[in-house]
Amino acid sequence: MAKRYASLRERLDANSVPVPFCGCAIWTGATRRAAAGEYGKINVRSRLRYRERSGAWRSDRDGQRKIKSLAAHRLSLALHLDVAYSKLNHVAHRCNVTLCINPLHLRSTTQRDNEADKRRASIF
Repeated sequence: MAKRYASLRERLDANSVPVPFCGCAIWTGATRRAAAGEYGKINVRSRLRYRERSGAWRSDRDGQRKIKSLAAHRLSLALHLDVAYSKLNHVAHRCNVTLCINPLHLRSTTQRDNEADKRRASIF
């Protein structure tokens, strides 16, 4: 049985390792591959769903818990900024380490700026 954590922040911290010399918090949990590298992935179960139109959290009609796979770095920044996960379309890494989930190394950005940052850093 999977270990229970008091909060998502506690779960993120338990699945990351701090790197003292650069300040990164490297994700050690599940990952997914993308063109720009490997990114952290975290599965969460939720009965709640964010509705864009009303801007509120609503319960699913069937009451079943849905498992969603979320990007660990986006979740980390959403918790740090206290905003809805769905509002963060693109998150850029200031440190250019794709497995870093330290919210101080992350920033919300546009797709155009994110692509430009990747080209500048020769990641993509």
